[in-house]
Amino acid sequence: MEQIVLKYLNDNYKFTLSTYVSYKLKEISTGNDVSLKDVLIQLETIFSLDEEQQRMIFDKWADIKSVELNNIIVEVQEKLYILTGKEISIDPSEMNGLIDTPDNLDNFIRNYIVL
Repeated sequence: MEQIVLKYLNDNYKFTLSTYVSYKLKEISTGNDVSLKDVLIQLETIFSLDEEQQRMIFDKWADIKSVELNNIIVEVQEKLYILTGKEISIDPSEMNGLIDTPDNLDNFIRNYIVL
């Protein structure tokens, strides 16, 4: 059951940055922010999971996604450093755009950074 729920979470939700130390959940199909409570209600409704099972599986998924997101952030920052020779502070909302659309990195460099 756990693998089915993890696949459901992967297919329907994603993490985005709220700040560099906190995240928001977004529904993939609509792009809207969604609360943890709403996600847990969906898990209970669809999979008939009790609260302990929901939390265990969600926490596992969240740990995986936060590591993936942090790795992507490091990759973007490294690429920016390689391209510019500078450490650049990026607003979390702009970083979300760079993560969602890697092609935006070149535009970001052209528009916001003086080389």
